[in-house]
Amino acid sequence: MILDLRSPAGLAEINAPLATPFSSENWVRLKYFHFPDLPLTDSFTDAVTVGSTSWPMPAVSSIQELVNMLDSLLYDSGAGLDRVVHAFYDGHTLEVCPVKSMTLSTEFATFLKLGESLVSGECYETALFEERLSLYSHFNVTVKNVRGSWNGTTHDEVIARILRDGEIISHRHYFRGPVRQLEVAVNSVKKDGTMAEHYSGEIFALGIEYE
Repeated sequence: MILDLRSPAGLAEINAPLATPFSSENWVRLKYFHFPDLPLTDSFTDAVTVGSTSWPMPAVSSIQELVNMLDSLLYDSGAGLDRVVHAFYDGHTLEVCPVKSMTLSTEFATFLKLGESLVSGECYETALFEERLSLYSHFNVTVKNVRGSWNGTTHDEVIARILRDGEIISHRHYFRGPVRQLEVAVNSVKKDGTMAEHYSGEIFALGIEYE
């Protein structure tokens, strides 16, 4: 059978009471995963500055999403709102054409492989490849009180890993003992192994197969 779990935007955790408690003879496995894309990078503070106005750049899941964020920046010139920059991406090359002269934060400029000072009326090109830029490796799905993946010394509570391309790596995991509530969490894992709680910007769902 499959337990369909859904949650609103926010911290990616679901607590589902069970009508019939599970025991150590029951197992679970991730069957499907409907979730926003894995992040590409972390957020940037004061990423773009024009005059005395600065804008942060939130964490994005793709270069296309980054382009949309850049294109949406508006500057109050006193006579109305003006575009800050025109941005284009063809899958390989990002082109940035400032409408207003701008300054990029050191971290954001390094990420884009551009200089920190961009002049209005000029266009700047940079080659960007998501597989090279990505800080994140995969999502982990954990379930409390299961014998999860073996790490060489003990079992954790990870029942599945979801790669950037959506591939689900999962198999049966049995519970350590009785449980009356299924406690499920989704964590993002960076390429350096750092794991953190994940916050979803939209509703999500996952299917837990059990027996």
